[in-house]
Amino acid sequence: LVSLAVDAPERIEGLLGEVGALERHGLVTVEPARAAATNLDGEIRLTVYVGRQDRVGGRPAFVAVCDLLRRHGVAGATVLLGVDGTVRGVRRRARFFARNADVPVMILAVGAAEAIAAALPELRD
Repeated sequence: LVSLAVDAPERIEGLLGEVGALERHGLVTVEPARAAATNLDGEIRLTVYVGRQDRVGGRPAFVAVCDLLRRHGVAGATVLLGVDGTVRGVRRRARFFARNADVPVMILAVGAAEAIAAALPELRD
């Protein structure tokens, strides 16, 4: 099970006590994040969030993002379908017998900074 929160540092720090109490047998990590820049180097990770229903050129957004990253030579990407989260500030939860069209999707990509930086202009569009 992966739980993820992205917000301002002070909001994340304010939740650490509660999260620690919930995850007694798990691992809690706190990592800095920043908006993607073009002056990157080395191997990096890129995280892209979309909604499951989001479309790009008639295709699911997560498929379009993975294709774009592959075209730019990014080493790998994984798509994770959310079961509970927010999309554009609205909470969305998966249900057992439902289409779950509104749940969030997270795309994690790793690769050379140059390859990811080359894909960023198209991702921003």
